[in-house]
Amino acid sequence: MPNLVLCRLGIQIVAQISKGAFYQLFPSKEALFITLFAEGEREYRGQLREFAARTESTPVARLLAFFRDALRCYRDAPLLSKLSREDMSALIRALTPDGMRAAMSDDEGFVAELFEIWQRDGITIKCTPVQFSALMQMIMLTDLYVHDLDKAGAFAVDFMLEALANQLTQ
Repeated sequence: MPNLVLCRLGIQIVAQISKGAFYQLFPSKEALFITLFAEGEREYRGQLREFAARTESTPVARLLAFFRDALRCYRDAPLLSKLSREDMSALIRALTPDGMRAAMSDDEGFVAELFEIWQRDGITIKCTPVQFSALMQMIMLTDLYVHDLDKAGAFAVDFMLEALANQLTQ
């Protein structure tokens, strides 16, 4: 009987199941990956809620700290940080159009929660939740592509975060 090796948020799990048993649980390897990815994203969102609720000296400083912490947590998340460009592309291709719409709607609802946290503290973000969600995705994708550039890439990403924090809060 083959071993099924799973990586659950950085913890290796070896399960003794047959190939047939695996496919009774998941229709494909991609479905397993999407399930694990969704679990990692739920945990990541919990951390983002905590980051959004922290107080900083100014709205710009608060949003900049949020962006930096969100990116650091993304990089440190065992499953999320291990995604390569190819993995991300495969994940996106595996989603049906309905699945993609549902994911985007879920993202919009989550960002609306973050906006409520900030608005409760008197911070107005100058874009819609959909636009903010797209900006967060662009931050993560940009970091994924410039990660290999070392100091130059880190400078570029941080510069972008500072510019976004300034533009979105002033």
